[in-house]
Amino acid sequence: PGHYGRGTYFASQACKAHQYTSPQKRGVRHMLMARVALGQPYFTGHVLRDDARRPPKNGTSTCDSVVANPGPMRGHQNGHQDHQEFVIFDVAQAYPAYLVEYEEV
Repeated sequence: PGHYGRGTYFASQACKAHQYTSPQKRGVRHMLMARVALGQPYFTGHVLRDDARRPPKNGTSTCDSVVANPGPMRGHQNGHQDHQEFVIFDVAQAYPAYLVEYEEV
């Protein structure tokens, strides 16, 4: 699992998603741009490595997603989060809107 639970990860910055691409024929890379419904998010300030879902702050139900904003992050190997990341736990929360094909220059 990743830093913020066993879910599907998305980023608001293409440079973060680029880290998970690999060049194919002629150096072409692919990235999905998706619309993601966060529902009731849990904004974390620490790594949640083994958690599948996090309860919301009021503790009455489970959250629909985890949001990790840039800044200090307890438990992170660097002590901070560089990019904004979103984690969802139900694939129905994401809609792949565009397939982007690109090359590094």
